[in-house]
Amino acid sequence: MGITVENLTKRYGPQLAVNQLSFTASQGGVLGFLGPNGAGKTTSLRMIAGLLRPDQGKVYYGDLDIWAHPAEARRSIGYLPETNPLYPDLYVYEILSFYAKIHNVSGSRVDAVIEQVGLGQESNKKIKQLSKGFRQRVGLGIAILHDPKILILDEPISGLDPNQLSGIRQLIRELAREKTILFSSHILSEVEQVCDRVLIIYKGELRVIDSLERLQAEQDGRQVIVAEVDSEVPAESLSAISTMDYCEKLAPGKLRLVAHPGADMRKDLYQWSVQAGVVLLESRVEQTSVASLFEKLTK
Repeated sequence: MGITVENLTKRYGPQLAVNQLSFTASQGGVLGFLGPNGAGKTTSLRMIAGLLRPDQGKVYYGDLDIWAHPAEARRSIGYLPETNPLYPDLYVYEILSFYAKIHNVSGSRVDAVIEQVGLGQESNKKIKQLSKGFRQRVGLGIAILHDPKILILDEPISGLDPNQLSGIRQLIRELAREKTILFSSHILSEVEQVCDRVLIIYKGELRVIDSLERLQAEQDGRQVIVAEVDSEVPAESLSAISTMDYCEKLAPGKLRLVAHPGADMRKDLYQWSVQAGVVLLESRVEQTSVASLFEKLTK
């Protein structure tokens, strides 16, 4: 079950918060939902989750119009909001059991979710005794408890330490095999590792949506190769690489080569190393980071 968003629009008085937002997200992938503060990102996610009615536009889960069939839509979606409201005096097992009754799922499902999100050793603690990272895990557990086909995760990795990040990252990738996931985060390095595609919203409007690879190629405009060779290389010898625009020396024997727009230097670099009698120890294409893309697309 995928998501289709058509012309979502929301105003708060004279302020246009979201303007004609349209996109699709397919089952089996993670779509990064990005935008600077005040861009309309959280408003958009709340409308897509069915928590805020748009002034205009439609949201479909598969073929299901979520405003025409709200009860059925709620069974199809799990939502982890940025604020992650929890009852502080309830125990972990208790709060998950409470939501299990709402969704009419079994106690065995509660046990399975506790293990799935890594709360086994924390299940007999009260929510107020948990770190922020473990509270995020409780929120994620509530979101997936009824095994929804669609997950909207707003800042799901906020407050997690590096070990917790790795576990939640792996869990999200596993869940994405059978679900459609919208993943919002300010930690752009995590977006790069978790998401298949990226959507960037700015001033309430869709700025871009595409795969990371395509965005990196299109926005950077040229190939960059970082190469390491076994000896110092005279600058004039590099001029034999016809597809290279310019070269930077990063360290002794380490070079950063920038291609002409649209050119692929890999073959020319290899042929140059053979002809120059230089051993090419390593070469890798350097991609534009998500942070750089975000900066370029939200100016």
